[in-house]
Amino acid sequence: MELSVSYILGLAAVDAVNPCALAVLTLILIAILTQNPEKRGKVLSVGLAFIIAVYITYFIYGIAIIHVFKAAVGAIAGIRIYLYKILGLFAIIIGILNLRDVFRYKPGGWQQKCQCHGGLG
Repeated sequence: MELSVSYILGLAAVDAVNPCALAVLTLILIAILTQNPEKRGKVLSVGLAFIIAVYITYFIYGIAIIHVFKAAVGAIAGIRIYLYKILGLFAIIIGILNLRDVFRYKPGGWQQKCQCHGGLG
């Protein structure tokens, strides 16, 4: 899939209309409106500035993330097999430690010891 500028613009527009951003925008506008009830134009301009700032920020993040991932994939391609082996070995070690805990389970564990000595050791 090719990522174009128009595709990123669309994603930024969709992501800019999220509930969190809308809640922040609503709170900002209510705060400004309660301080200046006669200046509705100011409230509108602040709201538009917020929307534009969020949109531009998401657009820049989108472009930056795409470039970082493209660079990371290019850099990892040469060491991919070694990375797979290291991650596989790490997963096996974690699995062995989990199996050890299944067979050698003791109620309380380190938390009980910490509580007996004042909580720190």
